[in-house]
Amino acid sequence: MAKKREIRRPERGAQRAALERALQYVQARAWVSAEGLLELLLEEDPASVDALHLLGEVCFAQGRLDEAVRLYDRALAIRPGDAALHYNRGNIQHALGRYEDALRSFDATVARAPDSAVSHYNRGNALRALGRDADALAAYDRAIALDAANADAHLNRGNALRALERDAEAVLSYDQAIALRPDHADAHWNRAWALLALGEYLRGWPEHEWRFRRGAAALPPPVSDAPVWRGDSDPSGKRVLVLSEQGAGDTIQFLRFVPLLTERGATILLELPHALRRLCAPFSEWAVLIDRDAPIPPHELQIPMASFPLAFRTTLESVPARIPYLAPDPRLAREWADRIGLEGAGLRVGLAWAGNPVQGSEPRRGVGLAACMPLLDVPGVRWFSLQVGPRAADLAQAPPGRIIDLADAITDYADTAAAIAQLDLVISSDTSVVHLAGALGKPVWVLLMFAADWRWLRGRSDSPWYPSARLFRQPRAGDWDSAVRDLRRALIAAAKGG
Repeated sequence: MAKKREIRRPERGAQRAALERALQYVQARAWVSAEGLLELLLEEDPASVDALHLLGEVCFAQGRLDEAVRLYDRALAIRPGDAALHYNRGNIQHALGRYEDALRSFDATVARAPDSAVSHYNRGNALRALGRDADALAAYDRAIALDAANADAHLNRGNALRALERDAEAVLSYDQAIALRPDHADAHWNRAWALLALGEYLRGWPEHEWRFRRGAAALPPPVSDAPVWRGDSDPSGKRVLVLSEQGAGDTIQFLRFVPLLTERGATILLELPHALRRLCAPFSEWAVLIDRDAPIPPHELQIPMASFPLAFRTTLESVPARIPYLAPDPRLAREWADRIGLEGAGLRVGLAWAGNPVQGSEPRRGVGLAACMPLLDVPGVRWFSLQVGPRAADLAQAPPGRIIDLADAITDYADTAAAIAQLDLVISSDTSVVHLAGALGKPVWVLLMFAADWRWLRGRSDSPWYPSARLFRQPRAGDWDSAVRDLRRALIAAAKGG
């Protein structure tokens, strides 16, 4: 979220005219001219706080953040009580991801300027980045008390409430942000997540469409000028381009809707990421499969996959759950049966502990192998790692021979599906493996972070999306030990045949 920076009028004295000119350069974003003049001023007077301040602005604007911090540190050494300097230094530290340092700067700011709404707001942002959502909520409340017209403060207050699983209250905060700024895409989109987590699907799906309007954070828009099918027209006899979007797990989740569109007489052009192409090969009997980034054939309509629930007016009671709607390739299944070995006692359990590292929530969403270690000593279980990508290296933490690593033989989701088909159970944090196992109808136990993604709803141990899923939730943010302990008890019972 953009943070307002403080630029003061220059100090009085012999340098006043030159500082005024430098300020004009900064306000005009004439960075080269501003920097040259300010460096000359600092050669003449190294203790000029205004020159240090303005040069810090120039460095910040050009992405030279560490240099900007050093300039503000120099200025604060001369004038330690200056709230604006602490404030700007906090913004830079936040941009650098140094949230503890940013919080200290904002603490210093509000101590000196307690009625600065924007300082309380940015302090709340630092607290949220540190996972201190209750404290962030108090900071946003103070910011709003000082400036109730700040739409972003209402937005981020809603985000803090949602992180505390207070979704109904979060909706009210998003409503306030939207009332102040009706086109606030982030407020609409986050409102969707809160409503969907509450199971209020018919209210949530229209808001979810704002995902394409979120500025730099927006998803790519539909790829052609063809109208987007929203369920309000007859697609019979038309070619409909179905676009995958977001991660592989989202694509797998929403694939269930594609057959419903064929039942309405549409010809399907199904665009997929390459990693899902082999898995979805059976769809080629009734759809044209297109690799992502390949040329798009002519079509009359299009729909992004995550817009299917809106088009079909999906409610909790009408979630399509014709499970399985994916199946492993029989040839691959035989190969994986030989690789895994179906003989021998004990439950065959697949384990995955981390998702796509690109996903912003992954550091909180992924359970990690270390937290899963108490599961590995459950008697009567044979463990197989389904983890791929960089986090597969975490297997070095496990006792030698305790988990059989399958990663080297997994090339795409078709292989993962064939491997899962040979297992009795899959255990994973919120990853695409969960969606795949659920779509295959395989029992899957999911370790969920507190305030989990909307699709897992709130307070449930089951899922309308995946009838074979069982959910084990953190009782509080960061508490994987309790969730793993609950799952371990269930696994002991399952291994005993209970």
